[in-house]
Amino acid sequence: MAWNSFATPLIGKAVRAASRLAHGGGSAFPGKIVERIDPQFLSRTLAQLPLGVVLVSGTNGKTTTTRMVASMLQSLGLKVFTNPTGSNFTRGVVSSLLAEVSLSGKLDADIAVLELDEAYAVHFVKQVPPDYCLLLNVMRDLAASGMTMIVVTHELGFAREVAGDVVFMDKGEIVEQGPPQQVLVAPSQARTRDFIAAVLK
Repeated sequence: MAWNSFATPLIGKAVRAASRLAHGGGSAFPGKIVERIDPQFLSRTLAQLPLGVVLVSGTNGKTTTTRMVASMLQSLGLKVFTNPTGSNFTRGVVSSLLAEVSLSGKLDADIAVLELDEAYAVHFVKQVPPDYCLLLNVMRDLAASGMTMIVVTHELGFAREVAGDVVFMDKGEIVEQGPPQQVLVAPSQARTRDFIAAVLK
């Protein structure tokens, strides 16, 4: 077994303890130190998990989704490793791992459910290819970036929020077309009004 299997957890835990004393709480600093002395710690540690890694990323809803998924998996009797709020970048995950691994570098878990900031998720997946990904609000992000999309949806709130132009069709015919505020808020056609009323019931 390589020297770092034992040395990294020991050094990391010592740095984490000192950091908690100095700052009175969690910190990504231990993760920064471990990334420098042992760049493979993250991938090596998470590779132990028999059921792999679930990555949760996106603009909004990461924390709630991560908690829900972790809770569901725990209700099935699985041991779940997850990173707490505020440590949703690579060195934050490393810092969270340091709190959970034994001095021999063993992680007592079946699966990891990790919340990662979308800007850092790209770096994370280069080190640890996830087995499952939950990407949140991707369509909103694409719309905000100016990408042209054709989307078929009954989600009126979403369409009102992101659409530049709405086309309401019924029985293969275009009934009404225009800006979302016109078509979805003040439609001129009875068929459009009837549809919106039925959906909003």
